Amino acid sequence: MKEAIESVDTYDQYLQLENEDVIDEDLYEQQIRMIHQAVEKLPKKKREVFKLCRIEGRSADEVAKIMGISSHSVKDYLKQSNRAIKDYIQNEAPYTALGLLVIFYTEHL
Repeated sequence: MKEAIESVDTYDQYLQLENEDVIDEDLYEQQIRMIHQAVEKLPKKKREVFKLCRIEGRSADEVAKIMGISSHSVKDYLKQSNRAIKDYIQNEAPYTALGLLVIFYTEHL
């Protein structure tokens, strides 16, 4: 499983990989909703960076050109976004499988 996670390029691919192990569809839907809620709470620029990088799968250089910022800023925003999402999920659902998955995912970026 660890090798599979290391080969994931986008956040959606990661979620799809995890979905293969999820038996309860309601739990999966709840997980998706919680992630979307966390993303929507991000400040505008961080939310845009997160969506472009993790949802659309664009590189830091591509996002930097699109947004007119440096690739270093993109990487910083992404790191801050990952941390904010992790914190949100830990606060909202600290003992759920999703909380544990997000902790694992964000610490291995």
